[in-house]
Amino acid sequence: MISDTPVALRNAAPYSLTTASLARLSKELDFMLELYPYLRTEQVGGTAYFQALERARVHFSKVWKKVWRSALNSLWYRRARQKMKTILRIGLLLQPLTPRWRVAIFAVGGAVFGLALVVAHISRAASYLSDKPEACLNCHVMNNAFATWQHGSHRTVAECTDCHLPHQNPVAELAFKARDGIFHSFVFTFHLEPQVLELSEGAKHVVQENCLRCHANQFMLARLASMTERRCWDCHDGAHGRVISLSGTPHAYRLPFPPAGLEWMKTLPTDFPPLKPLKEGVHHEHH
Repeated sequence: MISDTPVALRNAAPYSLTTASLARLSKELDFMLELYPYLRTEQVGGTAYFQALERARVHFSKVWKKVWRSALNSLWYRRARQKMKTILRIGLLLQPLTPRWRVAIFAVGGAVFGLALVVAHISRAASYLSDKPEACLNCHVMNNAFATWQHGSHRTVAECTDCHLPHQNPVAELAFKARDGIFHSFVFTFHLEPQVLELSEGAKHVVQENCLRCHANQFMLARLASMTERRCWDCHDGAHGRVISLSGTPHAYRLPFPPAGLEWMKTLPTDFPPLKPLKEGVHHEHH
């Protein structure tokens, strides 16, 4: 019968990623590789075979657990050392200052950090990481755009980001979203938005490319396909119809803004019944 695992291997101390420990680990792995073929020969059979195989499996599992634990500990200690070095560097920079200046610097830094957290919470910054149309409602001037899209034909096939962001690659999409988002935040924070919202020159190119991307089959058959001096929405209504001003949807623009942002929109009908033709001689009276 095969002897049990050597005592030196069974009583080995926890591993650390050093040259000596790796050499010892290599020897143990070589031992395991030699053990498995031996167990498959006819020299060991019956219960002894399965007992030896189970001992080998348990030992092999323990070895790899030690390896992973040592690797994770080494990584954690390395990051901890880097953090401590950063803290020490900051401390050395502040060392020439008087205690009063140190307290002032830490107080201002904490206030700026806390203010940043408050602004991120109030502006619902996390919502801008998603592609949901409801994120656009964080700015109340987008209510008319959301309402016209929600009750238009594009509601079932496209969302805001499908038309207003480039889709060549994720980097271009995120860069464009960040650039326009910073500009929009500045404009809406200081109430500099115009009565009629228009696309910027960069946004016009993006929306035009997305129109052609989705309507490629129709575009190739159009008679005016070669006309490049006009945009698609110069002739077609687009996702928002002809209503482009804030006053064009007065019920969508109201203050104070409802907390959910969607309560009044949920009450609007989504499917309008067809209009019945008027009979001859019948006129509607306007009240």
